[in-house]
Amino acid sequence: MIAIPKLADAHAHLDEPELRDDQEAVIQRAREAGVGLIINVGIGRESSRRVVETATRYPEVFATVGVHPHGAARLGPGDLEALAALAAHPKVAAVGEIGLDYYRRLSPEKIQQERFREQLALAFSLNKIVVIHTREATADTLAIPPHGNRQIAFRVLDSGGEPVPNVVLRFDVLDNSNTSGSGVAKLSLSSALTDEQGMTTLQIMAGAGSDDQKTLTFGVQASCGAVAVVVPVFITSGALSSVEIVPVIESPLDGENRVASILLFFYDDTTCSQVYGENPTPTIRPVRTLSTDNQPVLFTNVVGSGVHAVLAMAMDTRNRVVAKGCADLLGTSLSPTQVMRIRLPLSDMYTSPVGTYRVDTRFTLTGQLPGIASAREQWNVLSTRACDPASVWLDCTLDALSGDSPDDPLDCRPVSGGEGDLGAVLSAHRSADTSLRPCSSQIDPSGNPSLDARTYNLFPSSFLVPLGLSKLPEEVAIILSQMVVTSTLTVVESGLVNVLNFEHTLESITLPNPNAQAQPTLVSALGLPIGDVWFSSRQTRPGFLELGSHGFTLRLGSLARFTLGTASLVPRLGVADVGAFVAALFNGTTRKTTRSSLLQGCDALDSLLCEEAGLDRGCIKAACQSGVAALAQRLDDSFAALDGPGRDFFLSGSAPLLDTNGDGRADAVASSLMTASFSSPGGASAVYGMWSAQRILPSAP
Repeated sequence: MIAIPKLADAHAHLDEPELRDDQEAVIQRAREAGVGLIINVGIGRESSRRVVETATRYPEVFATVGVHPHGAARLGPGDLEALAALAAHPKVAAVGEIGLDYYRRLSPEKIQQERFREQLALAFSLNKIVVIHTREATADTLAIPPHGNRQIAFRVLDSGGEPVPNVVLRFDVLDNSNTSGSGVAKLSLSSALTDEQGMTTLQIMAGAGSDDQKTLTFGVQASCGAVAVVVPVFITSGALSSVEIVPVIESPLDGENRVASILLFFYDDTTCSQVYGENPTPTIRPVRTLSTDNQPVLFTNVVGSGVHAVLAMAMDTRNRVVAKGCADLLGTSLSPTQVMRIRLPLSDMYTSPVGTYRVDTRFTLTGQLPGIASAREQWNVLSTRACDPASVWLDCTLDALSGDSPDDPLDCRPVSGGEGDLGAVLSAHRSADTSLRPCSSQIDPSGNPSLDARTYNLFPSSFLVPLGLSKLPEEVAIILSQMVVTSTLTVVESGLVNVLNFEHTLESITLPNPNAQAQPTLVSALGLPIGDVWFSSRQTRPGFLELGSHGFTLRLGSLARFTLGTASLVPRLGVADVGAFVAALFNGTTRKTTRSSLLQGCDALDSLLCEEAGLDRGCIKAACQSGVAALAQRLDDSFAALDGPGRDFFLSGSAPLLDTNGDGRADAVASSLMTASFSSPGGASAVYGMWSAQRILPSAP
């Protein structure tokens, strides 16, 4: 019969440098204290070899072998085999110390995860238990894909840390007013009885998720009498990320205002404007408490879409809020493979914002405004088919033969059988199979070179190839991918409590230049009717500058058209106007007549088509001119869906005030979320951007 010792040391490091030279004395002192069993833990290949040797010398010492997460990056070829050989020793009780450590990150997280999985597999193959090290690496949330399910285990312990069997746990779904709710998610049990280890398992079934593909956020509560724990749950198909928040107090606070603790709140799928106030609204994630600032706090399972808010409050020794900060995080800015560290400034609660500031606001437009895709698609018309721009030139010309009517508008889309006798004759000689490449291989139904191919030959290759017309759609997309708005903001007291007056003036707008360094466009040069706005806004959050919604005239489509002209059209044909560009494009065609005269543009096309139809020259010139004008109008109008009537650009946002010199006046406004509403014929669209500001004048005039 084996005698069970009264005391056991389950985690010792007898072979580390601090104890190695005094090992015999340490073990003797343990014996005298009544310790009859010592688990000596290895943390690397060489360390594991030493702990096994030590275990062979002392009967009460047993070993574990493994590589600590700090050394995961150093685990090389052959090391796992060496650990497996050591683990076969009869005095090796477990595989360990293995696991994850995201606090120090002495090895990359991905490498830690791979080595952890490899060593877990080793332990399973040897039927060994594991000794796990984990520090700031446990997820504080649970993420489930739509139609998926996850199991979560709960354990009940008494005040001494002992498991409590045969107690009833009640399970509930908690929908918070600040979250999107649980949708049709269900729990497998409403209550359950704990087993001998004080444990029970619950399954959460996600269901179909949200109809609009947005993340569902809710809590699952397990309660036993008055004791309860809540696990945040997300139902999402998006990528998940981790983020470190580092609260930083901008201005040192002394005396009775010195900081005693910092409370950190993380709100998923929420903005600062929804949670910031005297008393922060509840969050489904646990509130983190720090003893000082400049400490990184890890949040895991952050959904890579939408907007998330992080709120920090510095408390003094009397538990009063003396500094506060909040930041909006764009989910799309986070990386699913790397932990992003974000500095969160905490501003003094009483900083004055009065003064004049230069404001820079950056918007990402791609995917947020429906008119962008339409504008890009319209410019594809010059290069979609192998014989373009010749094919679209023919389309516009033939469509113009029947004029412009409600039943057959002049839109460069000829109607089969609807363009008169001449249109029918010419259409019969067009490409029978436009999928053939190159254009020179295209034939008509009779097997002769198609009218499209012959029209294409009117363009000299030395003229057409350098134009790179196929790049224009992508250049349109680049121009409309981002927007930087530079403005001047003047803040003055209103004479009313918690109300400030503002003058906001647009100075310049910059869209990307796909072919050179972008240059700002002065608003004064655009002739916009409303570029300067006076408004008042209530201030509800000390330490923040809050801008209520206020509108300008922007005309994004007109601005994009202007930028395309200078950035893309002028370098190609020397003209910025869309109509002039289309005219210059087709005027680049040439055809020699029997009299050796050289015809260009619509004269060249008229000569070719009339000859094909057996008619005198001039039979289709007017239609060509009308068609070219229609194509120019179509391309010019491609940006019209981005222009709205009247005030079509409304801004609103809030941001922490930064007092860098400690004089109680804001010197800058921290980078924060700005919401823009673009009005267009198709309705209003919201776009999110980031804004910051620097003081340029000490006070308003």
